[in-house]
Amino acid sequence: MLSELVQEIATRIEAKESRQRSRTASNQSRFLFSIEYILTDLWKSAYTIPPNRRCRIHLNKNYYASKYSPEELGYEPTLDAFEGMSALGLIDTKLGHFDRSKPNPSGEVTRYWLRDELAERLRATDSHPAVHSKADPSKDNLILRNSDKVTVPFTHTDKTLEMAKNLKVINSCLERHWVDIKVKDSQMTELIKALGNREAEDRQFIDLSKRTLIRRFSDGRFDRHGRFYGAFWQNIPRAYRDLITIDGKTTNEYDYDTFHPTMVYKLSGKELGSEDPYSRVLGEEYRQTAKKAFNAMLSSKGSSRPPTWFRIDELQMHWKDLVEKVLQAHQPIADTFFKNKGNELMFYDSQIAQNVMLHHVKADAVVLPIHDSFVMHHAYGSSGELEETMRRSYYEVMGSDIDVSEQFIKEPVIIPEEDPTNVQWDDISMDTLLKGQPDYSEYIKRERQWWNSRSKKS
Repeated sequence: MLSELVQEIATRIEAKESRQRSRTASNQSRFLFSIEYILTDLWKSAYTIPPNRRCRIHLNKNYYASKYSPEELGYEPTLDAFEGMSALGLIDTKLGHFDRSKPNPSGEVTRYWLRDELAERLRATDSHPAVHSKADPSKDNLILRNSDKVTVPFTHTDKTLEMAKNLKVINSCLERHWVDIKVKDSQMTELIKALGNREAEDRQFIDLSKRTLIRRFSDGRFDRHGRFYGAFWQNIPRAYRDLITIDGKTTNEYDYDTFHPTMVYKLSGKELGSEDPYSRVLGEEYRQTAKKAFNAMLSSKGSSRPPTWFRIDELQMHWKDLVEKVLQAHQPIADTFFKNKGNELMFYDSQIAQNVMLHHVKADAVVLPIHDSFVMHHAYGSSGELEETMRRSYYEVMGSDIDVSEQFIKEPVIIPEEDPTNVQWDDISMDTLLKGQPDYSEYIKRERQWWNSRSKKS
């Protein structure tokens, strides 16, 4: 796929170098791997929504001695590849920095992005990261952070090995299926706008190559947080989730009703009652605001500082007044707020999510987690199977029942044949594929590549 381009770039870099000695065989292998590593990241970036996201690279020598760096990478070969591609005018760069003078030292890693020549070369390849990219098996799929949200090393235990094993099973299932978003070409500008207008370094992207999950734990403990991250569908704005497809088929999304309030009341040995836990604070009109306040209060260690999302003019009240309204509405559990309960609750919901996914993996069925909701092939929604699995999984972890709600109902996607596995995609022209659905050209290209790749494996 990229091997010829890797060798071409290596030759061009070497022609500009003024080395006294040739690289050893080992260093040459690492040099080529570094070019491939950077090129693969750029190839993925060429197909993000919006395209040409800024990639990250570590120029700190210590990083390449850590477990977070692929073993095949080395500091000097990676630096040679990066600086060489920059000198050739293939990439633009923005050097990172780290400020140790602040009370809480911070910085940002070096960024790089495609220039026109390389962008054209990569987009001309007959492949797409949404179809052909694979997760790096050398990377640990469990991430542990301390209370300052800094990633820290850890030694595996029987418990973490079991969680890593389960996640590997889930990710293997994900890689056997094609998850995508069926967005019209004409909708792309609208979707990009919905992702936000922040600076290029910070803006949100939909990277279709991110098809597998990690679990992220907090507070230096493997029983805190633990939610699943890393997949592209988690970055799709809510208004566009109904466009998610699995193997070209439409999906349903289900979520748990009043997830964390139900958990908190259960753990506190109190009765939640039948009235909606959020609407009871300020009425139905301000339900979403009350929901955000409720969850912020559960996750916070103190009540003095309002969250960044809070606006006085929306409610015509101060943060402390809203806090008091929540406390009054939830007097039975008032003593659970402002005690950093959020990470504890998220661990419970991550265990529930794990159970939901593992149950369906047995039937080689994909479940896409979005924290407290799940997206699945529409047949599992309409049959009630997904809803039942969610109820059962919640009961297994919490020992009580909970309501589940359907978020989306959609019309089936039209595909070229009733059974796409029987389609000989190489024999179908793009004109034929686009006929009748000209506004889905990019999606259909990916669909063609996916089913063609499946036919070659069988």
